[in-house]
Amino acid sequence: MLKIHRRPELDIADAAEAIREHYGLEGTLTPLKGERDLNFRLETAAGERFVVKVSSPDEVDEILHIEVDLTRHLAELTDGFAPDVVAATGGERVIRHTDSAGTEHRIRVVEYLEGGLFADVRPRSTTLLYDLGRRVAEVDSALGAYPDHPPARIDFDWALGRSGMVMERCFDLFEGEELTLVRRIHEAWLRREPDFLGLGSQVIHGDLNDHNILVSAPGEGPRHVTGIIDLGDAHSAPRVFDLGIALAYAVLGTPDPLMAAAAVVRGFHERTPLLEYEADVVWALLRARLGASVSISRWRKHESGKVDEYHAVSERPAWEMIRRLDGIHERLAEGVMRDACGLPACPRTPVLVDWLREQKVEPLMERPESDDEITVLDLGVSSPELDGRDTDDTEAFTRRVFRHMEDAGASLGIARRDDDSPQV
Repeated sequence: MLKIHRRPELDIADAAEAIREHYGLEGTLTPLKGERDLNFRLETAAGERFVVKVSSPDEVDEILHIEVDLTRHLAELTDGFAPDVVAATGGERVIRHTDSAGTEHRIRVVEYLEGGLFADVRPRSTTLLYDLGRRVAEVDSALGAYPDHPPARIDFDWALGRSGMVMERCFDLFEGEELTLVRRIHEAWLRREPDFLGLGSQVIHGDLNDHNILVSAPGEGPRHVTGIIDLGDAHSAPRVFDLGIALAYAVLGTPDPLMAAAAVVRGFHERTPLLEYEADVVWALLRARLGASVSISRWRKHESGKVDEYHAVSERPAWEMIRRLDGIHERLAEGVMRDACGLPACPRTPVLVDWLREQKVEPLMERPESDDEITVLDLGVSSPELDGRDTDDTEAFTRRVFRHMEDAGASLGIARRDDDSPQV
C-alpha cells in the first residue's frame, strides 16, 4: 500500500484573510497547481508577487520547519536562484490560521520567481539541457553544505530510493505491455541497487521535475535556467539521485533522449564532477523515476477511482518515454553517460588498452609496393584454375595458386568466389 498525502481544503476568501491578518498583505489570489500543498499566487496592488502555500494536514511539523530552513539556506547560498521564505509580521516563517470552518492550517509565503516552466519549452536545446545539469549541480552543492540531515520521512513514496518497492507494489495494477515495461525497469533497478550503498548521502532537492524548474523568456537570448523552486520533497539521499530525477523529466518530448540525457550529465559533471560509480547508475535512476511516477499515478487512480489531472499531465509523456528508452540497450546508454563524464564508455577499456600497449604487434603479410604486384584469382565453380579435387589435395592446389601468382609477377593474390566477395 502507498501512502498518499491529503491536500488541504481552504477557500480563497479564508486564505486572503489569513495573509491579511498575519502578513499585512492584500491582493488577488490565483490558484496554482500542486501535489500536496494548496498553492496560490498573490499579486498586490503595487505589483508585488508572492506564492502562498497551505501545507498538507499529513505533513508533520518537523518536516515542514526543516523545509523552511532549507529553503532559506538555498536562497542565501544561490544568491536568489531559489526563493526565500517571507517572514510574517510577527517574525514567523510558518503561521497557523484557523479558517471559518474551525480547521487549523499551516501557511507560509514564499518569494515569487519570474520565469517560464521548463515543462513548456519545446524544443529543448542542448545548451539549455547542459545549463540544467550545471544548475542542478550548483543546487546540490549548496544543499550538501547544509549542516543537518532532515528527519526520516516514513512511507515517503516519491523518494527515489523507494522506487523499486513502489513499482513492485503496483505490479498488480498493470497488465500487458505496461506490466512488461515496468518489470524491466524494476529488474534494471535491482541490478544496480547494491551500487547505491556506496554513494554517500546528503540533503537533496528530491523533486527536480520540469514544473519546478524555471527558464528565461524566449526573446532573451538562448534559453537558460533561471530558478529552482519547491523543496517540499527534500530529504537525505545520494546527490546523484537528484540528477537522475532531473534527467527523467528533462528528456520528456526530446527527439533523442539519450543525447539529451548526456547533455544534462555533462553540465552536472563539469560543474561538480561525478565519481565513476555515480556515472554508472545514472541511467537506471532515470528509468526508475519514470517507472515510479507511472506507478504512483496508477495507484492514485486505483484508490480514488478517477484520474488525477495533476499527475496525468506527466503520466502520458512518461509512458511514451518509457517505451522509447526500453528500445535503448542498457550497456550503450550507460556507456554514453560515462562518456559524458569523460570516462571510457566501457569500464574495462583501460585494462585492455594497457595490455595492448605491452604487446608486440607485427604485420601478418607484407604490403605490395604497387598494384602491379597484385593479381586476381578466379576460384569460382567454373574456374579453369580448379580441377574439382582441390579440397582432397590442398598441397597441389596451393602449388597451382602460387605458380599462377609467379606467372603474373604478383606477391599478393585476391581470390573471388561466385558471390564476388574477395578472399586474400
